[in-house]
Amino acid sequence: NINPITQSGMNSWTINGQQEMTQQWFWYSVGSTAPASIDTLALTGDTLSGGSAGQLQFASLANNFTVSINYTLSGTAPGTYISDVGEQISIQNNNASPLTMEFYKYTDFDLQAGQGGLNTVEMSQNLFTGLWNDAYQFSAHMTAASEIGVVPGSTLAEAALLPQTLSELNNGSTPVVLNDNAVAGPGAVTSAFQWDVTIPGLGTAVMSTDDIVQSVPEPSVFGLITAGGLALSAWQRRRQRV
Repeated sequence: NINPITQSGMNSWTINGQQEMTQQWFWYSVGSTAPASIDTLALTGDTLSGGSAGQLQFASLANNFTVSINYTLSGTAPGTYISDVGEQISIQNNNASPLTMEFYKYTDFDLQAGQGGLNTVEMSQNLFTGLWNDAYQFSAHMTAASEIGVVPGSTLAEAALLPQTLSELNNGSTPVVLNDNAVAGPGAVTSAFQWDVTIPGLGTAVMSTDDIVQSVPEPSVFGLITAGGLALSAWQRRRQRV
């Protein structure tokens, strides 16, 4: 379930009868302003309507840009307990001059919430480029795992305990620079990516993100290992298609 008119955003993702998502949404900041969630923009298009694919489109009248997010939901073979949500994000600068902005993806998975919500998240940085590419999260009893992959890698990232990052994004008065903390937990954890982009006049910035979750029915280390392996291979296949 995705609510595009509040910052709850994607607030429900059920796999194998288990609710795994609390909140996933996007924030933006132009110049040196404080971030705002994209639901504060004008919603100009919504074709999700309960299907497995669709698009949200938002427009900024103040800064003259549009944000389009194409969603694709897919599952895997019965018995694998894996689900995948792909997001293709396009930011169109409708100005003749360059547009400098920060764009954030914030995620609050609550994997296997019935086990007390004790999760650990680890974020991965490319040692050569310095960009952040992945966030891996695991439930306390090793019965669920998730992976978020992003292309291109983000400039900054932040793994934190709830509500640190959400409070930063909603501070309402100052710019936000994520702190590049790579690990958080165990506890109620969140992850966030921050892209610092300059979009040429009448140009477009494109980001692809992919969320993969495996939720197995019984506690199993084997299940966790399988989740990590399948998630990684699925993400690599997707990156080859981008």
